[in-house]
Amino acid sequence: MRLHPIHWIVLEEANIPVRSNEPEQVIDSLCGAISALRSQAPAAPYGTIGIGTGTIIGGELFKGAYGYSGEMGHMTIEANGRKCSCGNRGCWELYASEKAIAEAGKNVAYHSLQEIMQAAEQDEPIALHTLYQIGEYLGVGIANIINTFNPELVIIGNKLTQAERWIRKPLLRTVRQRTLQSHQHGLQIHFSSLQQHSTVLGAANEVIQSFVERTRVSV
Repeated sequence: MRLHPIHWIVLEEANIPVRSNEPEQVIDSLCGAISALRSQAPAAPYGTIGIGTGTIIGGELFKGAYGYSGEMGHMTIEANGRKCSCGNRGCWELYASEKAIAEAGKNVAYHSLQEIMQAAEQDEPIALHTLYQIGEYLGVGIANIINTFNPELVIIGNKLTQAERWIRKPLLRTVRQRTLQSHQHGLQIHFSSLQQHSTVLGAANEVIQSFVERTRVSV
Protein backbone atom coordinates (compact mmCIF):
# COMPACT_ATOMS: atom_id res chain seq x y z
CA MET A 1 0.00 0.00 0.00
CA ARG A 2 1.42 3.35 -1.06
CA LEU A 3 0.94 6.02 1.59
CA HIS A 4 0.10 9.59 0.64
CA PRO A 5 1.18 12.69 2.61
CA ILE A 6 -2.05 12.85 4.62
CA HIS A 7 -1.50 9.26 5.73
CA TRP A 8 2.00 10.01 7.01
CA ILE A 9 0.62 12.93 9.05
CA VAL A 10 -1.90 10.63 10.74
CA LEU A 11 0.78 8.03 11.41
CA GLU A 12 3.22 10.53 12.89
CA GLU A 13 0.80 12.67 14.89
CA ALA A 14 -1.66 10.05 16.15
CA ASN A 15 0.44 6.87 15.90
CA ILE A 16 -2.49 4.88 14.54
CA PRO A 17 -2.67 2.64 11.47
CA VAL A 18 -4.00 4.08 8.22
CA ARG A 19 -6.35 2.18 5.96
CA SER A 20 -6.58 3.57 2.42
CA ASN A 21 -4.93 2.84 -0.85
CA GLU A 22 -6.85 5.54 -2.63
CA PRO A 23 -5.44 8.83 -3.97
CA GLU A 24 -6.39 11.62 -1.60
CA GLN A 25 -8.51 13.46 -4.17
CA VAL A 26 -11.06 10.61 -4.18
CA ILE A 27 -11.01 9.65 -0.49
CA ASP A 28 -13.74 12.18 0.36
CA SER A 29 -16.28 10.88 -2.15
CA LEU A 30 -15.51 7.21 -1.49
CA CYS A 31 -15.91 7.63 2.26
CA GLY A 32 -19.15 9.50 1.68
CA ALA A 33 -20.47 6.60 -0.34
CA ILE A 34 -19.37 4.12 2.33
CA SER A 35 -21.30 6.16 4.89
CA ALA A 36 -24.36 6.03 2.66
CA LEU A 37 -23.97 2.28 2.25
CA ARG A 38 -23.67 1.60 6.01
CA SER A 39 -26.83 3.65 6.59
CA GLN A 40 -28.65 1.51 3.99
CA ALA A 41 -28.52 4.22 1.36
CA PRO A 42 -26.30 3.29 -1.62
CA ALA A 43 -24.80 5.70 -4.26
CA ALA A 44 -24.06 9.40 -3.95
CA PRO A 45 -22.73 12.65 -5.41
CA TYR A 46 -20.96 14.56 -2.62
CA GLY A 47 -20.48 18.29 -3.10
CA THR A 48 -17.88 20.12 -1.04
CA ILE A 49 -15.79 22.70 -2.90
CA GLY A 50 -16.01 20.48 -5.98
CA ILE A 51 -17.98 17.30 -6.70
CA GLY A 52 -16.95 13.73 -6.04
CA THR A 53 -19.13 10.66 -6.38
CA GLY A 54 -19.15 7.21 -4.85
CA THR A 55 -20.92 4.28 -6.50
CA ILE A 56 -22.22 1.22 -4.68
CA ILE A 57 -22.73 -1.82 -6.93
CA GLY A 58 -24.00 -5.07 -5.45
CA GLY A 59 -23.44 -3.73 -1.95
CA GLU A 60 -19.78 -2.97 -2.61
CA LEU A 61 -17.97 0.30 -3.23
CA PHE A 62 -16.84 0.51 -6.87
CA LYS A 63 -13.27 1.87 -6.99
CA GLY A 64 -12.28 1.37 -10.63
CA ALA A 65 -9.20 -0.37 -12.00
CA TYR A 66 -6.67 1.79 -10.12
CA GLY A 67 -8.74 3.37 -7.35
CA TYR A 68 -9.59 6.62 -9.13
CA SER A 69 -13.32 6.02 -9.55
CA GLY A 70 -15.60 8.85 -8.51
CA GLU A 71 -14.20 11.88 -10.34
CA MET A 72 -17.52 12.62 -12.04
CA GLY A 73 -17.17 16.23 -11.04
CA HIS A 74 -14.90 16.44 -14.05
CA MET A 75 -17.33 15.11 -16.62
CA THR A 76 -18.00 17.73 -19.27
CA ILE A 77 -21.43 19.33 -19.25
CA GLU A 78 -20.50 22.51 -21.18
CA ALA A 79 -18.38 21.69 -24.26
CA ASN A 80 -16.92 25.20 -24.47
CA GLY A 81 -17.32 26.07 -20.81
CA ARG A 82 -15.03 27.59 -18.22
CA LYS A 83 -11.50 26.28 -17.79
CA CYS A 84 -11.09 23.87 -14.88
CA SER A 85 -8.00 23.35 -12.74
CA CYS A 86 -7.86 19.76 -14.06
CA GLY A 87 -7.10 21.10 -17.55
CA ASN A 88 -10.53 20.32 -18.98
CA ARG A 89 -13.29 22.78 -19.84
CA GLY A 90 -16.90 22.79 -18.73
CA CYS A 91 -16.52 20.36 -15.82
CA TRP A 92 -19.68 19.58 -13.86
CA GLU A 93 -18.28 20.86 -10.56
CA LEU A 94 -17.68 24.34 -12.01
CA TYR A 95 -21.43 24.77 -12.37
CA ALA A 96 -22.98 22.62 -9.64
CA SER A 97 -20.88 23.12 -6.51
CA GLU A 98 -19.45 25.88 -4.33
CA LYS A 99 -17.19 26.76 -7.26
CA ALA A 100 -20.29 28.15 -8.98
CA ILE A 101 -20.92 30.31 -5.92
CA ALA A 102 -17.36 31.60 -6.06
CA GLU A 103 -17.86 32.49 -9.72
CA ALA A 104 -21.11 34.33 -9.00
CA GLY A 105 -19.53 36.01 -5.99
CA LYS A 106 -17.02 37.91 -8.14
CA ASN A 107 -19.61 40.64 -8.60
CA VAL A 108 -21.52 40.42 -5.31
CA ALA A 109 -20.84 40.37 -1.58
CA TYR A 110 -21.09 36.64 -0.89
CA HIS A 111 -18.41 34.03 -1.45
CA SER A 112 -19.58 30.91 0.39
CA LEU A 113 -22.59 28.62 0.65
CA GLN A 114 -23.55 30.11 4.01
CA GLU A 115 -23.41 33.66 2.67
CA ILE A 116 -25.46 32.88 -0.43
CA MET A 117 -28.10 31.10 1.66
CA GLN A 118 -28.34 34.14 3.91
CA ALA A 119 -28.84 36.30 0.83
CA ALA A 120 -31.46 33.88 -0.52
CA GLU A 121 -33.31 34.10 2.79
CA GLN A 122 -33.69 37.81 2.02
CA ASP A 123 -34.91 37.01 -1.52
CA GLU A 124 -31.80 38.53 -3.08
CA PRO A 125 -32.27 37.92 -6.86
CA ILE A 126 -28.70 36.95 -7.75
CA ALA A 127 -28.48 34.52 -4.84
CA LEU A 128 -31.80 32.90 -5.77
CA HIS A 129 -30.78 32.66 -9.43
CA THR A 130 -27.38 31.17 -8.57
CA LEU A 131 -28.89 28.48 -6.33
CA TYR A 132 -31.51 27.73 -8.96
CA GLN A 133 -28.78 27.25 -11.56
CA ILE A 134 -26.78 25.03 -9.22
CA GLY A 135 -29.89 22.88 -8.80
CA GLU A 136 -30.34 22.67 -12.57
CA TYR A 137 -26.72 21.75 -13.23
CA LEU A 138 -26.75 19.19 -10.43
CA GLY A 139 -29.76 17.69 -12.18
CA VAL A 140 -27.89 17.57 -15.51
CA GLY A 141 -24.98 15.64 -14.02
CA ILE A 142 -27.20 13.35 -11.98
CA ALA A 143 -29.27 12.59 -15.09
CA ASN A 144 -26.06 11.51 -16.83
CA ILE A 145 -25.23 9.24 -13.89
CA ILE A 146 -28.73 7.75 -13.89
CA ASN A 147 -28.67 7.14 -17.64
CA THR A 148 -25.30 5.39 -17.24
CA PHE A 149 -25.81 3.26 -14.13
CA ASN A 150 -29.62 2.94 -13.86
CA PRO A 151 -29.43 3.12 -10.02
CA GLU A 152 -32.30 2.55 -7.65
CA LEU A 153 -31.18 5.33 -5.31
CA VAL A 154 -29.19 8.56 -5.65
CA ILE A 155 -28.12 10.45 -2.54
CA ILE A 156 -26.93 14.04 -2.55
CA GLY A 157 -24.62 14.59 0.39
CA ASN A 158 -22.26 16.96 2.14
CA LYS A 159 -22.62 20.74 2.45
CA LEU A 160 -24.92 21.30 -0.53
CA THR A 161 -27.69 19.49 1.32
CA GLN A 162 -27.99 22.63 3.44
CA ALA A 163 -29.34 24.39 0.35
CA GLU A 164 -31.99 21.73 -0.38
CA ARG A 165 -34.74 24.31 0.06
CA TRP A 166 -33.57 26.18 -3.07
CA ILE A 167 -32.00 23.50 -5.25
CA ARG A 168 -34.39 20.57 -4.83
CA LYS A 169 -37.12 21.63 -7.28
CA PRO A 170 -34.87 22.61 -10.21
CA LEU A 171 -32.76 19.50 -9.63
CA LEU A 172 -35.70 17.08 -9.69
CA ARG A 173 -37.31 18.81 -12.65
CA THR A 174 -34.08 18.62 -14.65
CA VAL A 175 -33.62 14.94 -13.81
CA ARG A 176 -37.18 14.17 -14.97
CA GLN A 177 -36.61 16.04 -18.23
CA ARG A 178 -33.21 14.52 -19.05
CA THR A 179 -33.42 10.96 -17.74
CA LEU A 180 -34.67 8.04 -19.85
CA GLN A 181 -38.19 7.04 -18.85
CA SER A 182 -37.10 3.44 -18.37
CA HIS A 183 -34.51 4.59 -15.82
CA GLN A 184 -37.01 6.61 -13.77
CA HIS A 185 -39.04 3.58 -12.74
CA GLY A 186 -38.54 3.03 -9.00
CA LEU A 187 -35.81 5.67 -8.84
CA GLN A 188 -35.37 7.55 -5.57
CA ILE A 189 -33.39 10.77 -5.07
CA HIS A 190 -32.66 11.79 -1.48
CA PHE A 191 -30.76 14.53 0.29
CA SER A 192 -28.61 12.95 2.98
CA SER A 193 -29.37 13.82 6.60
CA LEU A 194 -25.67 13.27 7.39
CA GLN A 195 -24.71 16.47 5.53
CA GLN A 196 -21.01 17.35 5.95
CA HIS A 197 -20.49 14.52 8.45
CA SER A 198 -20.86 11.84 5.78
CA THR A 199 -17.16 11.61 4.93
CA VAL A 200 -15.84 11.12 8.46
CA LEU A 201 -18.65 8.64 9.28
CA GLY A 202 -17.88 6.69 6.13
CA ALA A 203 -14.18 6.60 6.98
CA ALA A 204 -14.97 5.40 10.49
CA ASN A 205 -17.23 2.67 9.15
CA GLU A 206 -14.55 1.51 6.73
CA VAL A 207 -12.00 1.16 9.54
CA ILE A 208 -14.48 -0.66 11.80
CA GLN A 209 -15.45 -3.02 9.01
CA SER A 210 -11.78 -3.75 8.28
CA PHE A 211 -11.13 -4.50 11.95
CA VAL A 212 -14.13 -6.82 12.17
CA GLU A 213 -13.03 -8.70 9.05
CA ARG A 214 -9.47 -9.15 10.34
CA THR A 215 -10.52 -10.33 13.79
CA ARG A 216 -13.26 -12.73 12.69
CA VAL A 217 -12.78 -16.20 14.20
CA SER A 218 -14.37 -19.57 13.57
CA VAL A 219 -15.87 -21.56 16.45
